[in-house]
Amino acid sequence: MDNIMNRPERLNEVNRDKGLGEILTPAEYRDRGIKVIRAIEDAIYTIPRQDTPCPDWNIRYFNPGGRHGQDSIERLCFGAMHNILTDPKHSIDFEGYHWSNFNFHSKEYINRGFDAVWPQFNCVCNVWVSAKVGTVIVQMSDTKTDLDIPGLDTPRLYNSELIYQAWRDAVTANVTGPSPQVVSKLTDLKYIIRAPIGNSGTLATTRDVLLSQGVSKDQLESGVMVKRTFDDPSSDEFKMLMGTVNGRPIGRLCADHAESLNGKQVQKIHVWNEFIPSFGALIFELGEEKALTELERVQNTRRKGKSTTTQAPSKKPQTPSLPPAAPAPTKITRKISERVKNLMKRFQA
Repeated sequence: MDNIMNRPERLNEVNRDKGLGEILTPAEYRDRGIKVIRAIEDAIYTIPRQDTPCPDWNIRYFNPGGRHGQDSIERLCFGAMHNILTDPKHSIDFEGYHWSNFNFHSKEYINRGFDAVWPQFNCVCNVWVSAKVGTVIVQMSDTKTDLDIPGLDTPRLYNSELIYQAWRDAVTANVTGPSPQVVSKLTDLKYIIRAPIGNSGTLATTRDVLLSQGVSKDQLESGVMVKRTFDDPSSDEFKMLMGTVNGRPIGRLCADHAESLNGKQVQKIHVWNEFIPSFGALIFELGEEKALTELERVQNTRRKGKSTTTQAPSKKPQTPSLPPAAPAPTKITRKISERVKNLMKRFQA
């Protein structure tokens, strides 16, 4: 892996730009990933496990166009989402009216001229959730639109928390709604899909880990889709992916909600380059591992020099009661420019 991480042409890409264009060194992504994995371990080995308390999203955010009971999720991203949902490695029963849509916008952003014809555009976080099949799809996020309300102290939430609360509300609606599809639990969360990914640092990291697996540079530059799965948390590749802008929120979600998710953590990361032209995808697969004793954990850490990711050897906690779902959004109608429509059509069916 050293020959991949220290390539001169890769190091020349490094910049300190903030936002989508930022590209760090492979070592920096690896080190960030180590911190993420350790944070998850600390959370799931804390007895008793706890959730980090956070305010409800509807204090600061608004969900225009969001609702439960939607279908046709496979049409997202020009229909490319269908390829992920039907892949044999993580086949998901996507058909049916069991999807919930959340378009989280800060209320102050709305006050400054939000247009709801395309509510997914410029939102802080756009999330699709199915409590029935334990799947969350995060399409887009843009923290630049997360604006403070002058004179009011409204708490800003991390993307990880918005994703979790979307999952929580979808589970609640599935259990308490007028026509529940199936009884769901918070611990049923299995897949978190980040697609499409346009962050330059994440795309550079996916190229790095694919090169380390023997994928040729010519193949990557040709635009051919390449898929690989990484399931060893001790590997540099796994750590680098967890340390990306798109990986860290998933780790934080697991760490901040160790109780509600019963100690779940990322077990596999499925990498897709060229999910659609110039955009990638990451599928994070969550699960619970066999518990180790404290002595086994120490021995493994000393022997392998790695941070283990196993479930705490404790009595299985009771799944906490579900909080009430957020209130239904208010309908907004305003005009939107043709430029914005064209941009949104790149990601919508």
